[in-house]
Amino acid sequence: MASLSFADILGAAASLLTLAAFMQRRMFPMRIAAIGANSFFIAYGAIGSIYPVLALHLILLPVNMTRFAGEFVRRRSGAASAPAPAASHPLCWMRSSRFAPSCACHP
Repeated sequence: MASLSFADILGAAASLLTLAAFMQRRMFPMRIAAIGANSFFIAYGAIGSIYPVLALHLILLPVNMTRFAGEFVRRRSGAASAPAPAASHPLCWMRSSRFAPSCACHP
């Protein structure tokens, strides 16, 4: 069995954190896992000289941190995010009234 390098361990940890981020149902824990995954992928890309991975996660980390900070401020202020209307279809904005006349967006 081949031994794992430190870069391999970082990559595996980053992959597990990405999986954890995808499995979250709530935004707050998803952002925490995504920030952790971005951090581990940055280390993985830097140590392994994998520049596309490094560049991608250097871009995604500030995005996730900004969105996390916004969610944190919203939670601290007590403002809940506005729920979607109950009658709207998740892909309603993509539908045209010609193809989906019964859609709540296009009566």
